[in-house]
Amino acid sequence: MRFDEFPWRRGGTRGVGPAEEGGRGSVRTPRTQHYSQARRWTPAVALALVVFIILIPTASMAQPVDEMKVIDGAGIFGSDLDEVEAAVAELEKRGAEVRVRTITTYSPYANLDQYELQLEDASPSWQGQDGNIKNNLIVMIIALNETESGIWYGDEWIDELNGNRLRIQTDTMYPHFSEGDYSGGVIAGLGEIGRVISAQGQAGTIDWTLLLAVLIIVAVAAAVVFILWHRRQSAKRSAWRQRAMLAKQTAAAGINEVLEANRMLEIKVDVTEKKVSPQEAAPMRDGLQKAATLVNRSSLAYSELGHSAGNPENPKLGAIELEHIEKEYLKIVSDLREAKEATKDVEDRIAAVQQAIDGYSLKVADVNASMEAVSVKERAMQAEGYRTTYVSKLLSDGREALTRAQELVSQKRYTEGRKFAEQAGEHVQRASKALEELPRKKGEVDTAIPALESRIPQVKSAIVEGRNIFDNISNEYAESTWRSIRGNGTEAENRVNWAIDALNDAREMAAESDWHGAMEMVGKGNGLLSEAETLMRSIQQLEKDLLTARQDAPKEISAASEDIARAWEYIDRYDEDIRESLEDDLRAAERKNEAAKAELTLTQPDHFKACELARQANEAADRVLVQARSEHEAAERQRAKAASVRRDASAQLSIAREYIDDHSPVVKEEARRALKNAEGYVREAERTADLEGRISLFTRAEADSKRAYSLAQRDVENSWERPRSTSEESGMPEIVWPPIPVPGPGRSSTGRQPWGTTRSPGPGIPPGSSSPSGWKATGGSANRGGSSSWGGSPVKRGRRGGGSSGW
Repeated sequence: MRFDEFPWRRGGTRGVGPAEEGGRGSVRTPRTQHYSQARRWTPAVALALVVFIILIPTASMAQPVDEMKVIDGAGIFGSDLDEVEAAVAELEKRGAEVRVRTITTYSPYANLDQYELQLEDASPSWQGQDGNIKNNLIVMIIALNETESGIWYGDEWIDELNGNRLRIQTDTMYPHFSEGDYSGGVIAGLGEIGRVISAQGQAGTIDWTLLLAVLIIVAVAAAVVFILWHRRQSAKRSAWRQRAMLAKQTAAAGINEVLEANRMLEIKVDVTEKKVSPQEAAPMRDGLQKAATLVNRSSLAYSELGHSAGNPENPKLGAIELEHIEKEYLKIVSDLREAKEATKDVEDRIAAVQQAIDGYSLKVADVNASMEAVSVKERAMQAEGYRTTYVSKLLSDGREALTRAQELVSQKRYTEGRKFAEQAGEHVQRASKALEELPRKKGEVDTAIPALESRIPQVKSAIVEGRNIFDNISNEYAESTWRSIRGNGTEAENRVNWAIDALNDAREMAAESDWHGAMEMVGKGNGLLSEAETLMRSIQQLEKDLLTARQDAPKEISAASEDIARAWEYIDRYDEDIRESLEDDLRAAERKNEAAKAELTLTQPDHFKACELARQANEAADRVLVQARSEHEAAERQRAKAASVRRDASAQLSIAREYIDDHSPVVKEEARRALKNAEGYVREAERTADLEGRISLFTRAEADSKRAYSLAQRDVENSWERPRSTSEESGMPEIVWPPIPVPGPGRSSTGRQPWGTTRSPGPGIPPGSSSPSGWKATGGSANRGGSSSWGGSPVKRGRRGGGSSGW
């Protein structure tokens, strides 16, 4: 069973009694019972109900199906469902309770009115306390297969909607439905209902009890909101007060701390200033002055805040004022932090100066003692025949640095003097280390000089070999291939000559026992020989690369030729699917490969260039083949799509043509014109060779064929309700036309309507009559009751209005 066939249906029957005029009713209307019930309410009961609603949480429950505002059982709203629900919500703002339902068919019920009555019986939320339809309910139902819709409503809207209901359906909703815009028709209909009841229902009776309940709810809610707001503000104010008081305490402690530190620091600066030069004392005095300025400014700001409204303990201050006060105290804390940094910098300077003063004498004495020890050791090494020129130079530099340090100290520039004293110590340490290394250096020189001397002939031999290789390369290959090694031989020979000079210098220094200098010259000579060897290796490597290119060039050219041939074969096979520009690209690849072949025929070919051209030609041919395959495959897909669209268009055209031919007497010109357009598109598509054009034309032909079929169906359906012939009115025999065999909606015992049946005009419409605007009414449009099935007793209903009609 579908969800639109009352899956929530409850048991039980309603009482049976005489119906009121125009519909089903009872002696006591829902509105009368509503007011009698409301009179028994009291403000105390309403207040208790409000408190219960606010304070007692209710368990969440799933929404019953009958309480859902919109159920699109026929699936005709699609993505516009949210807009329909919005239109329902807008109508409910005017005091209505709205239900919108769409169904595929109301079968097995006799008509849509009977379907609505059964649905109403099965929907508790649609009923008032007396079991009748709610006085403020508005129900809209659309049956798709029967092309009918209905609007039903409680007695609160009878005066407003009885004279407008059918107009709203025929003039507002059905033009949309005829175009297939069901959501637009429903939205427009709901909007027009809202306009009507707003315009005519402004003078309704005020429900004072409900108004009182609303006022009580608003008052209680306002009180709760005020209490919560007041608590939040109090908590916020308390938090800001704590923060402001903490900032104040931090500022007070900081001021006291910096003031005490500055007093002690001023004494230290005064003492130190007498020991050092004005240049060294100036930064200390400036730092002290900066700290004093910052702390004085902080003290003044703290005092001003204390004498104004800046006391965070004041209970009258709000959160905003306390926040501002905290920021002001935090500015003081920031200034104090900067003052502490300035104070620390001054103290560090004083400590450094004092350390320089205290340690200078000891440092100078240590340097002098080390210098004397190194001098004694130097004289001993000289007596053993060692040359100590390098050591003597280091000792001389140390004495000069020590002399400079003494000059600075005499000017009370202790910090700078201490630095020069330390430099003198470093020179002495290096001299001592050099003396210790002299015996070892002598052994290194005795080994290094012969090694350098034996290496020079080896490098010369490599240069001769490199010259022979270069001569062969320059004779066999193009200049462009060996330009990178031009001049390598000359540069290598220069470096060998410079290495020989370094060897001679090393021998001279060794003869004078200058072992350090000799080792420096040996290192220089070895570096020059290494550079010469590198230059020769470049020549040898180029020779290997040229031989490889010479062997690979013919292979690269052959591979490119094969790829080019494969690309041409594919293009020739599927030429009509492949653009001409790919052929141009392939010809350019052929020219590159031919240029590579031509390069190899030269007396001095550039094999590197030949390989590069062949490789570029090969890559270009590969790209062309890939793109050609892609374009051919795309064309195949387009041809398949064109064939598919052609098949579908032909099928739809055949269906429309046969249907129009079968029902030619009643099909109008508009459907025939659409069929003719479709046939024209098919003929044009068959003539064109452009695949995109064919697909477009067949698609348009399919669309027009469907439109022609739809229009023809409409013409046939409209022909089901023919007006009475004049012969019937005049008493002459009526000519009975045979029914047109049309498969229509509805059900037989097997679920389908058999061939050869005709559709009845529906209940409530006598044969030959018609409803406004050409739509047929199926019941309940004027008598506020709707239709009911035969064979049963009338069901007792409250005063209600509405009914259904077809479009």
